[in-house]
Amino acid sequence: MAGFKNSSLTDNWAGSADGAATSASRGGAVHGAGRLLETTFEGCLLARNHAGTGGAVRWDVQESAFGMASWWTLGILSDHNIGMAGWPFVMWSDLYAVRGKLMNLKASPSEVRDNVALYGDGSGIAIGAKSSAVVMVNTRITNNTAVRGRGGGMSCSCEGCHFLVAGAKFTNNSATDAGGGLFPVGKGLNTTLTAAHLTGNVARAGGGFLCHSGHSTLFEGAVMTNNVADSYGGGAAIVQGEGPITISSSTFRRNAAATPGSGPIKARGSIFRRNAAPMLGVEGEARAMAPVPAP
Repeated sequence: MAGFKNSSLTDNWAGSADGAATSASRGGAVHGAGRLLETTFEGCLLARNHAGTGGAVRWDVQESAFGMASWWTLGILSDHNIGMAGWPFVMWSDLYAVRGKLMNLKASPSEVRDNVALYGDGSGIAIGAKSSAVVMVNTRITNNTAVRGRGGGMSCSCEGCHFLVAGAKFTNNSATDAGGGLFPVGKGLNTTLTAAHLTGNVARAGGGFLCHSGHSTLFEGAVMTNNVADSYGGGAAIVQGEGPITISSSTFRRNAAATPGSGPIKARGSIFRRNAAPMLGVEGEARAMAPVPAP
């Protein structure tokens, strides 16, 4: 287990001794790798770090759990009666069931800001995982830049993983490629955004959010505002998704993109207002679906 609490990790880099980040360098402040690794950040500041990929944090693991949340939150995934058999998924349903309450826990949120990935993905945080759980609660991810990659605020490249974002805010992040705020990608990846706010993020595609080849994607109580994409998906884009895309009680407002998108989207009780061109782009097995009008 690796745990960071009320810690400041600032002005670090991964690369050569003169402060230059090479294309192969990973995790300007922290690089974790291995199997059965639990990593938690609670009340931490990660600022002005840089690396080739994962400007602040790079995490390369299998069958592991990563959280920017209270230590108690990831503790839900550990049941001492089962040991490591099936961890971290055996108890995932218990954590997922209380996702709306996690934001109200008395725990200081972590802040990830002003970090840079010079060559690859995830200027704030870059996750590369298999069969793992990733949880972000109330995290503030701001002003991070992926100079040549994807996931301006965060990238989550995971196969067969659960990815939960609850109450986090992705603000003014940028990526030259995809997912200005957030970029999840991977076969069998289930992504949930609960009361997450993505504002003022910029990318070539998916200004606020772009998910590629994931399994299911759920927006519930999410807010996407003032995000911009040079091509499609000003607010969000789903590309070659394998499973359901559901939007519930969410708001897409004042996002801008250049080209349209359509797809098998379920939208319930959501507001779509003052978006320039489509705020949501979907590719793959697409069928046209009219936007839900604002009340």
